[in-house]
Amino acid sequence: MVYGSTRKSYLKILEPVTKQALRICHGAYRTSPVSSLQVLAHEPPLGLRREQISLHYCTQVKSDRGLHLIQHWSHY
Repeated sequence: MVYGSTRKSYLKILEPVTKQALRICHGAYRTSPVSSLQVLAHEPPLGLRREQISLHYCTQVKSDRGLHLIQHWSHY
């Protein structure tokens, strides 16, 4: 999956952006714990979200009886 091959330094760039977005959406102060804001927003931490997306992708690929998803897109 794409996330597994991405440099960690690139993934870390997303952390402050996500934190700021959570603060803006909830009208929270900078000192508000991000973990609390994630709970309020029903958003998992980015690491868990990436893992969830990767696992979902793997189950999609396996459930397609060995066919890759890109093969399905070529039929549209």
